[in-house]
Amino acid sequence: MDFYEDVEQWDYPEEALSQEKMGAEKAHPKRRAYGLYLKRLCLGLTVGALFAGVSILTPYVLETTHAPPPTVFLEIKALDQAGHPIAGAEVIVDQKKWGVTDAFGEWRRYMEFPKRDQISIELKKNGLSPLEGGKRVPLKKPKDNTRDIKLKVPIRLQKVQKLKRAKALHQGKVETFASGLKGEPKDRYDQLYLSFHKKAKITDQSSLHFYNRYRTQVISKIEHAFQSQGMTLAAKGAPLQLEISYLPQKGRSGFIRGDLHYLKQGKWHHRAFLRRFHKTAEDTAMDLINTFKAHIPIPIDVYQEKDRFYALTPQSSPFWGLSSQWLLKRPQMEPAPLQWDLKTKRLELITLGQPACADGKPRCTLRTLTLDDKPPHNGWVKGALRLPAGIPKGATLFVSGFAAEAKSQDIWEFWGKPDAKANLTIANQKEILLRKQIRMNPDVPTLVVTEHARLAKR
Repeated sequence: MDFYEDVEQWDYPEEALSQEKMGAEKAHPKRRAYGLYLKRLCLGLTVGALFAGVSILTPYVLETTHAPPPTVFLEIKALDQAGHPIAGAEVIVDQKKWGVTDAFGEWRRYMEFPKRDQISIELKKNGLSPLEGGKRVPLKKPKDNTRDIKLKVPIRLQKVQKLKRAKALHQGKVETFASGLKGEPKDRYDQLYLSFHKKAKITDQSSLHFYNRYRTQVISKIEHAFQSQGMTLAAKGAPLQLEISYLPQKGRSGFIRGDLHYLKQGKWHHRAFLRRFHKTAEDTAMDLINTFKAHIPIPIDVYQEKDRFYALTPQSSPFWGLSSQWLLKRPQMEPAPLQWDLKTKRLELITLGQPACADGKPRCTLRTLTLDDKPPHNGWVKGALRLPAGIPKGATLFVSGFAAEAKSQDIWEFWGKPDAKANLTIANQKEILLRKQIRMNPDVPTLVVTEHARLAKR
């Protein structure tokens, strides 16, 4: 007899219990009054203890919890060169549109900027004589322990014609850049060969359902998302090649595996990743494409102007774009971030007085950081796995959906969150061979996994 059967023997009929209670109260009215007194006394003691506990624990909670980001009351005023207000000017904060100024040339809003030391503000006024202006405003800590920060930012707009010279110079650099780099191999990631692996062996209904969803919905969304963002789908021989396959998992949704091949300086490189299904086919496709982008070292042309360096938007394809959140990898130096220059409308490479190119060259091609150089999420660090028996030929080892890098015959490095659980997966392009949960322990430099010894002999 199990625990639940044991409990059922002690069930008491509710009707008998209520009748017995009513009879006792009628027979002993004093007992009833005494019982009410005890209930009120217990309630009072409970409430008092609760308030006492809150008063004792409140300082601890205030000291140990992380304070939310401060609220910023941002007030912007658009002015012309004579100091007159400009109505209807478009307000752009951190490269995102937030509305227009009112009849008095003012715009105000409560906003939050977590983990930011400064914000960029741009104003644009379209018309026969277009006007533009902008500022980069530092965020100071709140005074008197208050969470509200008040910022009043007046911005004077100027005619766009004054910016034409900088833009023309920038465009000239774009047109003449290739001629100055004849000795360097140029990778143009403007064409992608996209293929889908044949149907895997599926035995259960759950996997068959998700495979049909993948075949009828997700594949078309992936193709559309690539093309809508500016990538040209080409035949074999393209410098970018992505093969997508569905891996079933019994009783669950399974995975979408991506095998990426890209040509870098005349050599082919291979990367692989696993992604889960999202609620919609569109979300599934966008997650796969963002993961695809994180693996590609995008070439960015950089040129020097006086003591500053500027980055050119990749001309090969609008698919890549250019973001102020990117870091560019420099030879034998720390990566350098990009920052938007509001005056000249260009992306400046922040080098802190150091050269951007090797040997002090005035122009060169740098590349963005990939998952080989930085973790996929903040707070993740490098970990190591030891698999004494190795893995089957043609299989790939994944941790949290990202391929681990083989350092030797039995040692792999991977990205992971310290002291947190992660899923280890060994799979080929047709099926999942092993799936196991591990925990990354900061005190153990190398995790040892031995349960897959029989698998490796296959």
